[in-house]
Amino acid sequence: MKEIMETLEYRGVEYPLVMNINVLQELQNKYGSFEAWAHKVLLGNGETDLGALTFGTMAMINEGIDIHNEEHPDSPLTPLTQKQTGRMLTAVGLEDATEKVLNLVTESNKSAEKQPKKE
Repeated sequence: MKEIMETLEYRGVEYPLVMNINVLQELQNKYGSFEAWAHKVLLGNGETDLGALTFGTMAMINEGIDIHNEEHPDSPLTPLTQKQTGRMLTAVGLEDATEKVLNLVTESNKSAEKQPKKE
């Protein structure tokens, strides 16, 4: 796994969205395994478990906020609650946000040689 960062813009603020070991640990703690979380987000009937999606997205955003706040102590961001994350997903568009989250998960789990090089 490699840490990958994306952003979601909400109300004029760009929120960092990060997938890394810390996020995996949170998902494992809540759902038992990353695979169990992924199955909830990608239910076979085409419907998404919205609680799992918002929790996972919140974990990714709040990890990104922690990193941002460490790197930019002069302009800290406030961590989001699950309800705030749900509002963000609604505003951004559930389909677009879900696609961004799933792409982030997929890219972070590619082997290092298959990942795009940072310039």
